[in-house]
Amino acid sequence: MFLEYYSPILYRFWCQITPTSLRVAKGNRMIRDYVESTLTQDDISEFTLAARLRELKEVPRELAVAECLDHLGAGIETTGDVLCFLMWELSQPRNEARMNKLHEEFLDMRSEPLHTRPYLGAVIQEALRLWAPGSLPLPRYVPDDGRNMDGYFLPGHTIVGCQSYTLHRNEIVFPNPNEFAPERWLDPNGSSERQRWNFSFGLGARTLEMRALLHAVYSKYRTRPAKDMIADMSMYDQVLTSRPKDMCCLLAFEVYDAT
Repeated sequence: MFLEYYSPILYRFWCQITPTSLRVAKGNRMIRDYVESTLTQDDISEFTLAARLRELKEVPRELAVAECLDHLGAGIETTGDVLCFLMWELSQPRNEARMNKLHEEFLDMRSEPLHTRPYLGAVIQEALRLWAPGSLPLPRYVPDDGRNMDGYFLPGHTIVGCQSYTLHRNEIVFPNPNEFAPERWLDPNGSSERQRWNFSFGLGARTLEMRALLHAVYSKYRTRPAKDMIADMSMYDQVLTSRPKDMCCLLAFEVYDAT
């Protein structure tokens, strides 16, 4: 994908010698054509990004297309990957009490909106801390007047970046950082510091679908690793994102006793 923009000539040559790249290139063109055609339609839903970008007259068409493509690319797999890691972790025997607690919260707060469920929120925050889908540094510009940081002055417009994997494993802020412990997010002590170090890519609208899916599953079912599950679920860096290494997670669903 990057090669297409950094070296178009080399990219065309690469596509000719790798059949997979040809399919990817064809798919990329189809997605781009779809975005471009959508931006020219008159009946775009008002709540969509495309509609908002069209209202901004100062945004050129190419920039609007690029912004839409960024959102599509960022949201295709990231949420699913985090949910895959999370459901696998909840399915382990060591986390049975946590899975049951999540189930009980769903039953006890049936009439409450999902975003008000404290333990559900803690489970999602811990999942985003441990398995944040964006593994690259997210660059930002230093403000025009510059900033002093830890004894160093950073001039304005300097590009700085940091990535979530390292930040989320600060042992001072997150004791036992490699352990899945949603309860840490319910402790009022150190709450502001945890939030300050939370650099999860996906804290916005994507958590809505995570809440909905977890509710759909754990309000009715408990999950266990399937008997034929042999895939490697370790975190695998794919440059842009981190995903389960074998990209396969088989779970068995068991109905909770009716209450």
